[in-house]
Amino acid sequence: NRMSIQWNVVMPAVFTWLKESKSGPLEIDLDATQKYAEGILKVQGKGGSRMGGLVGSGTLGENSYLSTKQRLSLLKSLSEVAKEYNVPLISGAAAETKEELAKIVEGLATVGVDTVMVMPPKTKEIPSEKEMYEYYALSEVTAKDVGVTIMPYNNPDAAGYHAISTDLLKRLSVLPNVTALKISTIDVSIIETLML
Repeated sequence: NRMSIQWNVVMPAVFTWLKESKSGPLEIDLDATQKYAEGILKVQGKGGSRMGGLVGSGTLGENSYLSTKQRLSLLKSLSEVAKEYNVPLISGAAAETKEELAKIVEGLATVGVDTVMVMPPKTKEIPSEKEMYEYYALSEVTAKDVGVTIMPYNNPDAAGYHAISTDLLKRLSVLPNVTALKISTIDVSIIETLML
């Protein structure tokens, strides 16, 4: 890993600021986005606490509308801010295949992302448990090779299906470069089961 990440801190998502371009379509305002991220990290809470990291280009929102080039440019600029404040940068990733996901993980590592928050596969048919494990396991191997970590993200509403079973989560949790898990669900029994 590039750094030992503390997960018991707040890591807010950073808005991507856009501006009018001379050619017509909106473009990313990297300066405004960097200033916004710096503002987030400068804020001091009670007892001197501060934000513990940044999430840039998450798995939802504007992320799905950016080209790969735009996204990497955005994350490179956020990485500069994260490094200046000595906090990790997390980015989302979503792909149709495990091979496509591996390429995305490699690209994110080149611009300074520390942890990749990985959505379930974007497929028409719900993948089998074996396919799901292989999808995340290949991203973990790739992450290890390029020096980042993986955070599986179970978001049934966004994926369109409940992707990560409790058994699969347990199997993924023993992989060395799977360092965190993000769960978006109203079914708190999943969290309760994982804590046992």
